[in-house]
Amino acid sequence: MVENAGVSRWARVGYSTIGFVVGVLSFSVWTTVAAGSAGQENVVDPMLWLCVVASIFALPGWLLALPMVLLVQRVDGWRFWAIWAIGTAIGPLVLIGFDLYEWLAGGRVGPCTDWGSSFHWTGAWVAAVTALVYLLLVRRAQRRSE
Repeated sequence: MVENAGVSRWARVGYSTIGFVVGVLSFSVWTTVAAGSAGQENVVDPMLWLCVVASIFALPGWLLALPMVLLVQRVDGWRFWAIWAIGTAIGPLVLIGFDLYEWLAGGRVGPCTDWGSSFHWTGAWVAAVTALVYLLLVRRAQRRSE
């Protein structure tokens, strides 16, 4: 790892937080637009509710990614794609963890059971957006510091 990468740990944590917020908001807006196109009239209240629910599901993934955010200082070249792949995989892995918890708890204890595999694909694209926003912000800061 190169020490003079130019992007501090706190800046990388901040960029990761921005990615988290953008991922949650993109999920909430996308789901709200889908509900609006399906004929639902009031879409503002569900969007706010979805932001809270998406944050609850995304927070463990963000916490799981923090060690990588703190350890990896450069995101150029092959690292960009490797980190993006790992970041994208975190979303479905966290949701599989929720499923495993439900199974170990003896059945249905939460909403994951009813949503099926589309829920895991949604976790994948939210994680992909989150990781991509983080990587692009770090790469931009990295290039400015060189």
